[in-house]
Amino acid sequence: MKCLKYIWIFLAVALLVGGLTVSAGAQGESLSLAASPNLSRLVDRNENTRAVTGEVTVNSATPMEGLYLLFFDTPTDFTLIVDGAECKIRAQFLREYVDLVYLFGEGKGSVTLRFDAQVSILEIYAFAGETPSWVQKWQEPCGKADLCLMTTHADDEQLFFAGVLPYYAGERDLAVQVIYFTDHKNEPMRRHELLRGLWTVGVKNYPVISPFPDLYSESEAAAAGQFASRGFSREAVVSFQVEMLRRFQPLVVVGHDPLGEYGHGQHRLNSATLQEAVNIAGDAASFPESAEIYGVWEVPKTYLHLYPEQPIVLNWDIPLAAFGGKTAFQVTKEGFACHDSQQYTWFRRWLNGNAGEITAASQIKTHSPCQYGLYLSRVGEDVSKNDFFENLKSRKEQAEELARQRFAALEEEKRQKEEAERLAREESERLEKARLAALAEEEARVMRELEAKQRKMMILLSVLVLLTLSIIVSFLLQIRRRRRR
Repeated sequence: MKCLKYIWIFLAVALLVGGLTVSAGAQGESLSLAASPNLSRLVDRNENTRAVTGEVTVNSATPMEGLYLLFFDTPTDFTLIVDGAECKIRAQFLREYVDLVYLFGEGKGSVTLRFDAQVSILEIYAFAGETPSWVQKWQEPCGKADLCLMTTHADDEQLFFAGVLPYYAGERDLAVQVIYFTDHKNEPMRRHELLRGLWTVGVKNYPVISPFPDLYSESEAAAAGQFASRGFSREAVVSFQVEMLRRFQPLVVVGHDPLGEYGHGQHRLNSATLQEAVNIAGDAASFPESAEIYGVWEVPKTYLHLYPEQPIVLNWDIPLAAFGGKTAFQVTKEGFACHDSQQYTWFRRWLNGNAGEITAASQIKTHSPCQYGLYLSRVGEDVSKNDFFENLKSRKEQAEELARQRFAALEEEKRQKEEAERLAREESERLEKARLAALAEEEARVMRELEAKQRKMMILLSVLVLLTLSIIVSFLLQIRRRRRR
């Protein structure tokens, strides 16, 4: 009995600790809630419990400004009902944040959520004021990506691709799209682990998860056979890869070691079908259905982990400003720590060491996360060999350059317009001056002609006066002569 008592105590403590593991950060920052009907599991701040419901009303003594819903396995559309007003919400993410102030203009003390179907929910959090950083406010998958990371399982992105996401998504703020080759549909909590991990390392665009099952094998052929036995042909796998490349049009694609790192068949199959896809995604005749939807795309650069040709070495041990001076490797370790279900595996020892002695990515020699090879480049060979984006500009940089070019073009157009206006003004002034000069010249000519006429008239008048005087004098002289006689 005493032994049984200790067992019960141990189990109680284990459950308590387990229940706090996921949501310890939430307890001090989210509002205290009550849910009706009696669905206390939805507001117990414990993501290890869940409840199934079609409608729930959440109440808080403090007006709620934001809601954070954690769906167990399937996001389900719902309607928010507040004070008789309704607002339809399209649920896209397993972890969905709803801004109540944006929707209703102010915080609310009571909100009803009516789901389109019965749904399993892990937790509902509510907040007032600033939202904690652990709340995942996902953006939709990228429109066009700078980098696509084609990882196989939930945790590979934090292991064999350690450093990639903190550096390119977090530090450089590039459009990074993570695409998972397999879906842990039989382990829904692994989806939540991968989301927490991605958010921790700076990814903000929601990942894409394929429909392919997670199965273990030790060869590409075996992995393809397992897929085929479950209705997914190799052609279907290549089609998926091609569709992803066309949909996101990445500048850089990063994929697995062709040998599958430690030999995992699905890693090998992912890498092999990706290699095939990057060579045909630009051909409209290959898988024309996705070409019609997205167009074709020739990926500028494709890197494969541990690929021996055109090798490059990436430094994940440089402090990153975006993460307060932590290195990309240190941040990745925090991302892997979000994968609770994988902490018992050899991966944890590979990443951290048996006693935490691994503190830098450069210390890992087997399956080094720093070593890649340039499988394909349409923009020339690497020279510096330390950056996936050598010889490339990110879409933001391209947009900024295009904006600068447009600004320069507008400035040049403005300059040319001002120059044309200046020349037009000068020409107008010249013509006006010429017109005024011509008028002045004409006036001068007229005055000269008038003066000439006046001179002629004066001469004529003078002649007439002289002639008249001459006649008068002559007449007077004749009169005088006659008198003398």
